[in-house]
Amino acid sequence: MPPLRRRPEVEEDAAFLFALFRAHQGALLAGLDPAMLDMLLRPSFEGQRMTYRLRYPDARFEIVEDADGPVGRIVTDRGTEAFTLVDIALLPERCGRGLGTRLLAAVMDEARAVGRPLRLSVTAHNPGARRLYERLGFVPVGGSELHADLVWPPPAAS
Repeated sequence: MPPLRRRPEVEEDAAFLFALFRAHQGALLAGLDPAMLDMLLRPSFEGQRMTYRLRYPDARFEIVEDADGPVGRIVTDRGTEAFTLVDIALLPERCGRGLGTRLLAAVMDEARAVGRPLRLSVTAHNPGARRLYERLGFVPVGGSELHADLVWPPPAAS
């Protein structure tokens, strides 16, 4: 498997990040004119970016790259009580190849090293991601009709 690299997000990544957002959110609005789709999605994209930065001011905003360049992004907050996976997204054509599992395993290793749980929320319209999280040991702890809140408890120290 090709090596993955995470690097801090920079302003020059904005076009890639919007394309990634569009690839995921635009699927829900398939069939719209591309210019109209961009016009509808741009405010949501900017709102998401602003909300994440306000809610998680100490989070790590990282671009995921392989040898071919950017393939996704991951946002994690390493809180004092728990780690939070704020967002993870891969280019759709790169999904299903184990990249998400590798990224999550790295964050889980970091959480395990400091004895903290890893929390996340997954939307109801993303059953594939939920299956991945549950396969990795995440368990439901709440949610709503729109999303599920999950937690991965680190294994007890021996």
